[in-house]
Order: sequence, then C-alpha cells, then structure tokens
Amino acid sequence: MPKISVILHPPLDQVSGLNKGGSIVEGVTVLDALQRLTSRLPKLADVLFEDDNISPFIHIFYNGKEVNPQHCSIQRIQDGGEVELLTAIRGG
Repeated sequence: MPKISVILHPPLDQVSGLNKGGSIVEGVTVLDALQRLTSRLPKLADVLFEDDNISPFIHIFYNGKEVNPQHCSIQRIQDGGEVELLTAIRGG
C-alpha cells in the first residue's frame, strides 16, 4: 500500500497534536489516507470531517494540486506523494 506524507498547516497541526505538522500514512486514495490518519488523531477528525464528509472549510492538495473534497475518494495516491491540508479563512 502506498505511503504518503500528510502535511498539516496551522491550526490543524495544533489540533492534531503533531509537533512537526505532518505524518506518514498509508492509503489507496486521498480519503483513505485521511481516514487512516484521523483514526489515530480523533481531535483532527472532529475538524476535518462533518457528517462523514470532508468539511467545506478544508482545502486539500495532492502533490501541489487542489483536490475537490468530493473527489478525494477517487483520487488515487502514489508512494512518496504528499497531501497538504489548509483551513479556509473564515470571516465576514
């Protein structure tokens, strides 16, 4: 199974408790990798997912290209790839 780096940018790194803001996880798709990561980091799951879907306030990038949250379940990953997670800026 492919292993990828998942990079968490603030404040997700603080929520997760990961000191360096990232982790190596296995998975077949982006969603699979994120589910495996959040199974180890339940506080991150609370922020990343809403009603079993990825929160609309999370931006996901795979190897530098943005992935629509609805396509994470079909976006296959390759060994050595990188997923970055950013939070959307909220305001009004």
